[in-house]
Order: sequence, then structure tokens, then C-alpha cells
Amino acid sequence: MTEPGSSGTAWPLRAPRRDEHDALLHFIAAKNQPGAQHCLHFAETVAGIEADIARDVIDLGADFLLATNASGWLGTAGLQRDGDQGWLLGPWTRDAEDSATRTLLLNAVMQTPGLARLRSFSNVRCVAFNAELAAAGFELAGGGHVMQIRRSAWRDDGAAPAGTLIGEAADGDEPALAELHREAFPNNWLPAEALLAYARKHGTMLVAQDATHGLLGSLCLRFYAGVPEADVEFLAVQPAARRGGVGRALLLAALREAFRGARCEHVNLVVNDTNPDAKRLYEASGFEHLFSGVGMRWPVLAARSVGGGASAAR
Repeated sequence: MTEPGSSGTAWPLRAPRRDEHDALLHFIAAKNQPGAQHCLHFAETVAGIEADIARDVIDLGADFLLATNASGWLGTAGLQRDGDQGWLLGPWTRDAEDSATRTLLLNAVMQTPGLARLRSFSNVRCVAFNAELAAAGFELAGGGHVMQIRRSAWRDDGAAPAGTLIGEAADGDEPALAELHREAFPNNWLPAEALLAYARKHGTMLVAQDATHGLLGSLCLRFYAGVPEADVEFLAVQPAARRGGVGRALLLAALREAFRGARCEHVNLVVNDTNPDAKRLYEASGFEHLFSGVGMRWPVLAARSVGGGASAAR
């Protein structure tokens, strides 16, 4: 394969061999630091990346590509599949200024067969890299703040508002949950009708209800097999019930579930930068800010190349 404009230099793409996996983890950890190539889907240490791989069931040999030449590895990129959608992992290059290799890797990931949508989440400080994604056709999907609370720092100091019941969602709650999801998360990647099934597949859906079992709010708590952590997702409260303690009650119930016994050591979440009220709620509940990121997405409407380069079969 030859990238146009590269003076005929061949840059093969291949899957990592099994004996290269450890070196690949160290390569990613060294490059995935706050700054030029910081992908917020992965941690910044080898141990953290191993936990992310276990959490998201990623196969280094099947889900990653290496770009190489005679001097060794030029870069790597991966794809976390979720049905016909995917999350872009990286790309990371040995030389942070090597946009050509990133373009090659990005092109290969974008042309993965059966991919309907590709999403990325990178540090907002990665100005040049985010510009490369935009040039490739990615669209801004909003910004967000990555936050985390550790079990050692959590204090169970709250209760549900009077007359509010917190528990797991039942089958009969599905229509109301879908309606609330549509209102709270318009144009979200997860269809409203699939919310309850998604929550049950990955963890649990908690609901807050009034005395007549009317839905006041909901929250998805996602667990990961073999990894002592959880994610809070899709916290939503009915407009008429906001600022009344319902969101805090749902969040506290989720943390009780996550930290019960020694099930989880920490809980993560991402809050949109357009939702300062939610960010204040999380901060008041003990969550700490880790990073600010920018989300981007690419709707794959047809096979295409990036920057006019040659396509790379995955």
C-alpha cells in the first residue's frame, strides 16, 4: 500500500501478533497521555488500559491494526464494536506530528465492513488531532467532562425525597422510560425503545417513582465483568420533578449498589458540558473531574477514503 504524496514509501497495515501484545500496551500507554493524542476511551497506564480492554471485551489481535515500515511501528488504531456502531480507539503514532500515518489508520477503521456509525471521544486539548477528524468528515457531537468517584471517598449521606420510591425498572415501565429518554437525550446513539434492554444487558435500570408509580426519573448503572468499576449512564428526571432531589436520590441509590461489599472500587460518568446543573450535582455527590473531552461521530453512508488516500482493507 502506498499513501499518495509519500514519495512511494510503503506503509503496511497488519494485525498485532500475540507476542506483540505487551509491547502494544506499553506503546499505547506512552502515547495516550493528556495532550496531542489523548483518546479518552483508554486510560493512561498499562494497568488502566488492561482494565479498559477487559471491561469492553476488546481483542488486541482482532480489533487493532499496526502501521509499520522498515524502522518499526509507526502507529496503531483500534475499533470497539457494538453491533453496527463502533468507538474509535486512537489512532496513536510514534511521532505526534505524523498526521499521514494517523490518516492511513483512520481510513482503515472507517472502512470496516458493516460499520454504520463511528464515534470518538478525545481530550479537548488535542486541537490538531480533532481537526484531523473534522477534515475526515467527522461531525461534532458535543463536549463532555469525564468524572469519577472512588469508594474510599464516598459518603452515603442522603435519602430520597418524601413520597419518592427508588427501585429497579419493571417491564411495564418501558413506555415511560422510552418517552423520558427521548425528551432528555434527543438524537442519542441509543434508540429510546432499546434503553431498558440495554440497561438489563449491561447492568440495571433504576427508576424513581411517585406514590402512584408514575415515573419521575431513571438511571442506568453499567457493570463490567471482572473489572471493579461501573458507569452511571442516562440519568434523566422529568421536567416537573427537577431540582427536587430526584436526581440525587437516583445517583445515591446507584452508588450504594456499586459500592456494596467490594463490588466496585470506583464509578465513572461523562456529563455534557451543556449541563452545568448535572455537573454540580455530581460534584456535590463526591465525583471529581478528570478530563474534558470532545465527542465526534461519523455516519458511514457509503464507502469512502480519508483525505483522498487509498483505502485500507481491514
